[in-house]
Amino acid sequence: MIGRSGIKTSCQVLVVLETMWGGSGNAPGLFRINPYNRSGARLTLLIGHDDFWVTNACQEYVKNAQLHGKPDPAWLATNLKRLDYKVLLLAGKVAQKTFDGCGYVPKCKILRMMHPAARTWTRVLIEQWKQKLKRAQK
Repeated sequence: MIGRSGIKTSCQVLVVLETMWGGSGNAPGLFRINPYNRSGARLTLLIGHDDFWVTNACQEYVKNAQLHGKPDPAWLATNLKRLDYKVLLLAGKVAQKTFDGCGYVPKCKILRMMHPAARTWTRVLIEQWKQKLKRAQK
């Protein structure tokens, strides 16, 4: 379903990441991730499709991937309320901690995993998460 703003009002999975980099000012509240960057490719692989949206724990852009924004629980809560979704995937410690402080708990399955760009992913772990996410979306 597409809302008046042109953004879908529902999806299978909503992913919370830490910070968007490469721009300036405020990042979009909800967005489609670049499927060719490390996080986007890994998320598509793990989720099994591209019917997912992403939001960040931090509102502002940072200049590069080595920088970090300031977590904003209130901003995250606002974004979490904008869509209906079956699974909320909290990807990384900053996303998880910011969610814990936001005060909003959606009525869906909530999963916590390490950041998709983490260097510690193994083939076995990827396969386990693919199965876990497949089950969660049923």
